[in-house]
Amino acid sequence: MSKSKDEKEKLAQENYHNIIGLGRFSVRKSYFPELQKKIEELRVEKDKYQRIFKEAPHGIIQVNLSGEVLEANPAMIDLCGDGSLTELKKRIGDYRKDLFESSDEVIKFVADIQKLGSIKNYETTFLTQTGKVINVSINALFQKSPDISFIELFVQDISERKQNETKLEEYREGLEKKVKERTAELERQNLELEKFNKLFIGREFRIKELRDKLKKYEE
Repeated sequence: MSKSKDEKEKLAQENYHNIIGLGRFSVRKSYFPELQKKIEELRVEKDKYQRIFKEAPHGIIQVNLSGEVLEANPAMIDLCGDGSLTELKKRIGDYRKDLFESSDEVIKFVADIQKLGSIKNYETTFLTQTGKVINVSINALFQKSPDISFIELFVQDISERKQNETKLEEYREGLEKKVKERTAELERQNLELEKFNKLFIGREFRIKELRDKLKKYEE
């Protein structure tokens, strides 16, 4: 028995849905809600990261292996003394020579981060927009994917801490100098006292000798 036109159209529609993964018997159809859920979770995570990226109190900057700045958060832009991301990108053509004070040091840093995947509490110095040198502590991650590989730096300004450490070191050195000077002075005074004691003892001994001689004469 030949099928009616409506049945043929219904069957064709069902076959089409099966082909694109939306049919009754399609395995892909059962994964569609799960796929939507995963996409939504990724979107939420992306929004969360973007919020953290923008509101983070410390600087965050992303750079590629060619030295270009890909992204920087507001805290990083302020840290560098630039007015906007556009200004920062324009000024820092290559972060290896325009951001790090020591271009020789950054060569080893980049090699280490690619080898290790991450680096923590790395202390170095950055150049700001005005040319001022600031002390920073860096936590770095090497992000690698088929599309792009980049380094993400989490930067904290530790200039004030370094200044305090320098002052403390200067105070310690000054204190050590004073202790050495005081010790030398005490040693000098001890030598003088010993010299005086020897002279005093010698004089007393001579007085005793004279008294003994005088006593003999009197006898």
